[in-house]
Amino acid sequence: MKEELTTPPSNYPITVAQIREHLNIDHYDDDKLLEIYLGQAVDYCQRKTGIQIGTQTWTIYGDTWCDVVMLYYQPVTEVLINYYADGGDTLQMLDPALYVVDTKS
Repeated sequence: MKEELTTPPSNYPITVAQIREHLNIDHYDDDKLLEIYLGQAVDYCQRKTGIQIGTQTWTIYGDTWCDVVMLYYQPVTEVLINYYADGGDTLQMLDPALYVVDTKS
C-alpha cells in the first residue's frame, strides 16, 4: 500500500511569531528558517508519537481489496473508502454502513 498526504495541516500549534518571542528575536530576517524548523519539529513529533498535529487528509492506495487496513495516523476522525468496480474507470464510494472503523484497537 502507498500512503500520501493529500491535505497537509493548515496551521501548527504555535506560530513563528511565538517562536521569535520565545527566543527573544526582534527581527524578521530568519522567519523562513524558523518556519522550516517548525515544520521539521512537527514532522519529527508526529513520526515519534504516531499522533498527527492539525487536521490532515491522508490517502492510502492499494492494488487489491483488503479485509483489514491498519491506519497508523491518530486520531482518525473520518474514513471514506473509494474504489474502482470491475476494472472500470468510474470511482465509487463504499457505503459507510458496510464497514467498521475501529478507533480503539
